[in-house]
Order: sequence, then structure tokens, then C-alpha cells
Amino acid sequence: MSARVNLSTRRRAAVAVCDRAVDAADAATLLAALGLDQSLRPVRRRVPHVAGCVCQSCRSLISTQNARAAAAADPSIVPHGTVNGYDRYKCRCDGCKGARSEYDARRRGAVR
Repeated sequence: MSARVNLSTRRRAAVAVCDRAVDAADAATLLAALGLDQSLRPVRRRVPHVAGCVCQSCRSLISTQNARAAAAADPSIVPHGTVNGYDRYKCRCDGCKGARSEYDARRRGAVR
């Protein structure tokens, strides 16, 4: 049991270090300085860190994956003609593309 807890604690520490690192080389240096194994380093940030991770990026990713799976099973749940349909469900119908285009134009206008 203690080996499992120890691995979990080390993995959490590695994730915390990698989240704060500037780049991959920085993460490798920090992990080596702490004596943590490189294999614990997350490969990509958009992949859930560890099973049961509740950070905002992991929760958002899992939620989006579940939404897309539900839309594949029942296409009628996709809100067509909306930015949500374009971004979250990856719908590329004319209505969703138009909504995203209008949204981008408004944001560009607000920045200028």
C-alpha cells in the first residue's frame, strides 16, 4: 500500500513541477533536482494528468470529450448555428461556421 501512495505522491509532485515549468527542458531540470523520475512527467498538458485529476483543464477536456461522444450517438443534441456547436461539438455546418465567424469579427472589433 505504501508503494502505491508513494508513487501517487511522486506523480502529483511531478505534475505540479511540470505545470510551473517554462518548457520541457526546465521541467526536466526541476524533476532531476528533486530526484523525481522523468517517466512521471506528463507528455502533453491537454491529456488528463492522472486518473481522477480535478484541475480545471482536465475537467474541461473530459467534459468536451463526453459532449462529443454524446453528439456522435445523438446528433440532434448539437446546438446548430451557435459558437458552442462549432467549438465544443466540432460542428462545421454553415450555421455554426457563420456564428463563429460573427463572434470572431465582434472580438476583433472590440480589440481595435
